Amino acid sequence: MQPDTMRCLIASGNNLNFVDLLSQAVISIPVGVASQDAAIAAIATLGKRHDVLLQASIQGLESLSKFKKEVTDNYLEDLRELLRIRNSQP
Repeated sequence: MQPDTMRCLIASGNNLNFVDLLSQAVISIPVGVASQDAAIAAIATLGKRHDVLLQASIQGLESLSKFKKEVTDNYLEDLRELLRIRNSQP
């Protein structure tokens, strides 16, 4: 937490203890590249295996492609083709 934020919380008069202060904190835990790539593969696999998740998988991978385009592009291509095939079936 930023010092100014902590001072404001303490000055608010709510008698916050350390645990309460920590509950107000935003903690960023970086995720490794391998974990990110595995998560992308899992999203694609779920979309391929479960019709109900296909469009959600495409949407999720489109969002992730903004920073992992080199990983998401092949999965997105496969999922979009699968969606096209499923939509063309009677």
